[in-house]
Amino acid sequence: MTKPSLTAAVVIAASMLAAGTARGQGRLVDDEAVLAPLRARVAGGYGVSWLTYPGPGQSAYAIGGTGVNAEGAIGLSRGLEVGVRFGLRLDDAGRGLRADEVARGFETATYGTGLSTIANPELRLRWRVVQWRWLEAGLDERFVFPTSSAPDVTQILGAWLSTHAPGVARADVGIDGVLSWQKFATGYQLLPAFGMPVRIWVNPTRGLFAGAIVTSRYYASTPYTTDYVQVTTGVVVGYRVGPCDASLGAYLLDVVNSGSDRRGIGVDLACRFGRQPHR
Repeated sequence: MTKPSLTAAVVIAASMLAAGTARGQGRLVDDEAVLAPLRARVAGGYGVSWLTYPGPGQSAYAIGGTGVNAEGAIGLSRGLEVGVRFGLRLDDAGRGLRADEVARGFETATYGTGLSTIANPELRLRWRVVQWRWLEAGLDERFVFPTSSAPDVTQILGAWLSTHAPGVARADVGIDGVLSWQKFATGYQLLPAFGMPVRIWVNPTRGLFAGAIVTSRYYASTPYTTDYVQVTTGVVVGYRVGPCDASLGAYLLDVVNSGSDRRGIGVDLACRFGRQPHR
């Protein structure tokens, strides 16, 4: 084979391989909400949160903290997935602001992580009840185990819905019921909460994706606390290369209670391995 012919063959083979890889991974908006059997996903992120508050006169002060996040999940059977999540706060402000939460990419609906250096770890089971080409729906069961006594344990039972406009857009909506058990001087107290995460995704190109996120959380009153609402909003942009998604998110935290004086930025890398889902 001549050198020009060899060069042409290499270029054609590389192009076919790249096209095959792109087709095999597909667009983010077409991803199934539950991992296929023996399909795994691992993710890691880094987040920075900061709080601004007024100082003397017209001045303002700011305090910032950092945190990291690590997650993994695997499909056990068709429609059933198990996952774990860990967080680490890297400084004092990171503990107070829970900076590991903005390192989660788009999973900002986090409960019961406490304020310690090591965020309380989470175990999650996801079950898909309904699946069509344009719609998926199911249940989530999440347990947050304590590494410190604040809180002692948290359980989240949620229902989720994912609607697909194939190749174009996807909307993910959830409803979470949250129960946290906290030990006080007079004994254990049940702290109920309710959450509703909403995420809208678009794929302008096969690799490029963008999303808008709104997470509303209502915490009911107890003998020791009053009820209150938290709302987190954010935008995420990212790019899919082969089996991996790299993303950058910017968030406004607790926009109902304190305006927009809490903010966060997070970067996340998530990769999938193993068996491809059957479409």
